[in-house]
This record gives sequence, structure tokens and C-alpha cells, in this order.
Amino acid sequence: MKKLIGFVAILFMLFSAQAQIEWETANKAYADSEYELAIRSYENMLENGQSSFELYYNLANAYYRLNRYADAVLNYEKALLFEPGNSDVEFNLNLANSFIKDKVDLNDKFDTVRIMNDLSKFVSPYSIQLFSIGLMVLLIALMLWMKFKSRKLRLLWLMLCMVFSFSLFSLSKWIDKESSKYLEGIVFAPRVNVKSSPLKSGVKLFVLHEGTKVRVLNEEKGWLRIYLDEDKMGWIQANSLEKITF
Repeated sequence: MKKLIGFVAILFMLFSAQAQIEWETANKAYADSEYELAIRSYENMLENGQSSFELYYNLANAYYRLNRYADAVLNYEKALLFEPGNSDVEFNLNLANSFIKDKVDLNDKFDTVRIMNDLSKFVSPYSIQLFSIGLMVLLIALMLWMKFKSRKLRLLWLMLCMVFSFSLFSLSKWIDKESSKYLEGIVFAPRVNVKSSPLKSGVKLFVLHEGTKVRVLNEEKGWLRIYLDEDKMGWIQANSLEKITF
């Protein structure tokens, strides 16, 4: 068993060392203005399961240097998933968006789906579930410690504990469900026709261009229902968009 643990530890150290070497190589390539090489290294790190704010931010900067603005926007957005409100990322994202043809503002809709999505970035639904279970155990322990003499009082306290904990648990499930409904994505096709239905024969409603950020409401048979505002909703083919997610 000790040999196995030692072997795993050695593999972990080798992997960490390799990852550090690749990270330094990518950063050096960027510093030397070899942006294509830097991009290949950063993307390779992502494919190998590495993920961090710095990785997405550096990758976005490299794409921006090559005037690949849609790729830059996508990766700046992913960096913001790690650090919402980061001023440096938002400044660079605004620069990249200035080169995108379609000017869209998705921050004008105040709804529960957006609230739940934003909340889930800071408070994990699973952490709320664990907290609710722990709280219930703590409250029951408190009841036993206080040694309520009245049987009715003990039952009332127990019911209150269960209701409160169940409410927290239900809230966490609701947050998880609502936040999963809300996704955003970046158009990755030079020109996309937004249709009235998830069919190639659907009526063309309007056109979007590469780099445009949209909301994704739902998916159906290779099509995505997108939302820009109350007057601009429709369907696009799923392969013309990259979702802002890990």
C-alpha cells in the first residue's frame, strides 16, 4: 500500500512539474509575441483538464493580439466566471466587443433565472444542502442539550428544525434548477440566420454575426433557442455557438 501511495505521489509531482513547465512555456511565447504558440499551449492545458482564471485570461489576451475577437470574447467571459466583476477583464472584454459587429446588451432583464445564475456563482447549491443538514443536526443536538421537559415542546421544536432545514434544502435545489436554465454563449459563425422555429425551413427573423453574445434558453434536436431582448428571440443551429461554460 505504501508503495502504491508513493507511486501516485510521484506521478502527481511529475504531472504538476509538467504543467508548470507548459505554463511557463506558454507565458514566454506570449511575452515573445509568439501568440499562435501561446494559444496552442494554453488550449492544450485546457484539454488536459487544467482550468483557472489566469489560464482563460491569458488565452483571451493571446486571441485578442491576433484579432480573433470572438475567441477573445469567449475566453474573457469564461475568466469572469472565476472572478466576476474583475475590472481588468471587463476592460479588455469591452475592447474586444468594440470590434464585434452586433451591439447587444444582455443586462437589461431582471428575472429570477438571472438572479439564480448569479447567486450560484457565489453560493454553491450543494454547500446550502450541506449547511441545511448540518443545521438540522445542530438544532436537534441543541434540543437534547436543553432537555425540554414538555413533550409537546420537543415535538414542536423538532418540527421547526425539520421545516427550516427542508426549506433550505429545497432552496438549494431550486437555485440549482433555475441556474441551469440560464446559459450564455458566443456566436462562432461569420453570419447566422435566426429562425422562428428549430427547422432549416423556419422563417428568418434576423441575422447575427460572429462574436455576438446571446442568452441560451433551451436546446432541441441540434438547435438552440436564444434571447437578446423581448423583441429578438429565435432559434439557431447549436454548432454555430459556443456556450460560456467550463
